[in-house]
Amino acid sequence: MNSNRFVPCNLHHKTGLMIQNYVWWMENEREILNWMAEHLPMGIDHQYGMTITFDTDQDRMMFLLKWG
Repeated sequence: MNSNRFVPCNLHHKTGLMIQNYVWWMENEREILNWMAEHLPMGIDHQYGMTITFDTDQDRMMFLLKWG
């Protein structure tokens, strides 16, 4: 995992990632949100401000394989 982009966290009893590199996020936001809409059960509703939550560790791992 690229520690400059995300920090692991827990939010509402779910695993998550806090977006640490907001410049990277802003440059890739549209593509990331499209990926989330296609691959996560609640789509972009997994994003809460600068945090992304995941229902399963597998979902989080798939996200990190793509964006980490």
